[in-house]
Amino acid sequence: MAIAGSLIDHSVGLGNASSDPQTFLLVFDKAGGPIAALFTSDNQPRQITISLSSSQFQVLDELGNLLPSGTTIRYGRIPVYLKGIGITAAMLKSALQTSAITAATDTIPPNLSISDAPRGPIAEHNFRVRWIALDDFSYPNLGEINFVTNTASTPNPNAILYSYNLIGYSGSWSSWSAGTYVDFSNVPSGSYTFSVMAKDSAGNQSAVVSRNIVIN
Repeated sequence: MAIAGSLIDHSVGLGNASSDPQTFLLVFDKAGGPIAALFTSDNQPRQITISLSSSQFQVLDELGNLLPSGTTIRYGRIPVYLKGIGITAAMLKSALQTSAITAATDTIPPNLSISDAPRGPIAEHNFRVRWIALDDFSYPNLGEINFVTNTASTPNPNAILYSYNLIGYSGSWSSWSAGTYVDFSNVPSGSYTFSVMAKDSAGNQSAVVSRNIVIN
């Protein structure tokens, strides 16, 4: 991602500060302050308790947005970035090298949204609704190559599951499945509410996301 890359542009890499073979704590020396990229090679959630005060660093996401955090920082498949404040790159690397890394419990539900659905009254009685969920630790895959380890990931196409209901038309919620769209046919004129929810591999369930659909 371009914005994530800009966090480490014009920097000098100082290597991996991690003592955990499944964790990468890549440290970069930069004129505006040192940066470290934290992520796992096995996509599993972990956390590091860093031996710095909270005034000596900031935690950023891939877009450069400030994340709330104390001295215990969660990371996983998606990198987070540690920006040192008033410290040198050597100090940041040393703090990471001596910090405790432990497994983290996944308690965060997927971030779910409806990506495509009819808007406003429609005359068509056949339509499709699409949705997608993103999750820090559950990642549907078919055995893709891990760019860090150069090995194939364990296939897990059902890492995120969905259930949906067209309220006013369907009799009940659908069974959980990995599908991210549904086609409706011959739906009578009327007002309906399409709702969908998602759950990840740890069983964390999202809030219900809904869209009103009106058929003339």
